Amino acid sequence: TTESEIDSIMKNLLSEEKIFVWIVASTHQGEEEVIVQVHQLLKNEFEKASLGYQRLLTILAPRHPERSETLHAYLHDKMRLSCVLRSSLRGK
Repeated sequence: TTESEIDSIMKNLLSEEKIFVWIVASTHQGEEEVIVQVHQLLKNEFEKASLGYQRLLTILAPRHPERSETLHAYLHDKMRLSCVLRSSLRGK
């Protein structure tokens, strides 16, 4: 994730938009593929329905933090999702 991507994500999080936050914690390897599919389904449903939310934010916290880099690569590079590691936000 580049510095400009991090800045963009932070700017969006601090906006006035109504954001639906889905927190998925203590995940194990293999579960993230299902979570990505559910995220996409929820995002599509939010776009179709008038629920008052303008965005969906999924916060994913793996059970084993040492998996974070690999998970980030999977989400960002393979799945082409906008994502950021919390550890890269220090000082923001």
